[in-house]
Amino acid sequence: MIDPRFYTLSPPQSLQEIADRCGAELVVKGAGDDMIEAPASLAESKAGEVTFFSNKRLKHLLETAAATACLTTEKLSPFVTKTGMISLITSDPRASFARSHTEHGDRRRCETR
Repeated sequence: MIDPRFYTLSPPQSLQEIADRCGAELVVKGAGDDMIEAPASLAESKAGEVTFFSNKRLKHLLETAAATACLTTEKLSPFVTKTGMISLITSDPRASFARSHTEHGDRRRCETR
């Protein structure tokens, strides 16, 4: 759970809005209308949340992940899709995750591949 004392979370958004905001590629066509309530850590994620996976050494955390979607790289995407989560492909999943639900005055786009 993201601590609201440190971040101002945006309201729920669709996967397509998150993908557009971060310049990520939404792998599952037609999933853009799925709503995401909040970001979450990989190990503690649940349905309606978005998480990120950027390090193959942490693939054991995918076993407990239950997020609706996961920001990841193209290379790591197969690990994510095996779990049933929807992959959002980006070159820097960590940066994309940081910007996926926080409000920024300048609304800078996440760096893409």
